[in-house]
Amino acid sequence: MKGMFFVDPLGFSEDSGLKAWFACCVGFVVILSLKLSRKKKLQKVGLFLSVVVFMEEYLIRIGADMKKKARDFAIRAHGDQMYGALPYTVHLDAVALIVKEYGEAAEVIAYLHDVVEDTDVGLDEIASEFGVFVSDCVAIVTDEPGKSRKERKIKTYRKMAHVSGEEELALLVKAADRLANVRSCMACGNARLMATYRSEFPVFKQSAYREKLCDEIWSELHKIHNS
Repeated sequence: MKGMFFVDPLGFSEDSGLKAWFACCVGFVVILSLKLSRKKKLQKVGLFLSVVVFMEEYLIRIGADMKKKARDFAIRAHGDQMYGALPYTVHLDAVALIVKEYGEAAEVIAYLHDVVEDTDVGLDEIASEFGVFVSDCVAIVTDEPGKSRKERKIKTYRKMAHVSGEEELALLVKAADRLANVRSCMACGNARLMATYRSEFPVFKQSAYREKLCDEIWSELHKIHNS
């Protein structure tokens, strides 16, 4: 469902108190509209609507800043790592673009989805910089340790199978990550890795799929794997 996980930026920023203040402004406008005379009502409501509009614009700016912060953070963390023959940021941008319609939180998690798995960054640092919710989602999409890819994926898929509630946003990012990967395989003709993704797909879907979570992403994954 498009937009299902539109989490406003203040939901995971250090300025989260403003979120409650914003809600109070809206509530106050409603109360005023019920109690004030018509003339005063129009004056007061106009004033507070101006404040609400200002806060809405402020929230949007914070969301843009948080996305940029996440992208810059990931680029620094991944350093000179490559995604095949391309800079790693190409993959991060691809995943973020896929989840863009689902809100700023999804984009932030998309940029950070590989930093714990592939760099020295820890979950505590993610929580400190971006909040506990983002850190928890990054933990979900991070592969569990194991001696082989098969062992790592078995543990990771088992973990994802138990995810519910708001943290299902992590599964949306995981599906977008897989879509970006298989698109890349098709574009560069990596038949070996594509065969691996195809063999893993049934278990991956069983663990990560949630009805109406991101049907467009899963539809494309099905088309690619059945082609």
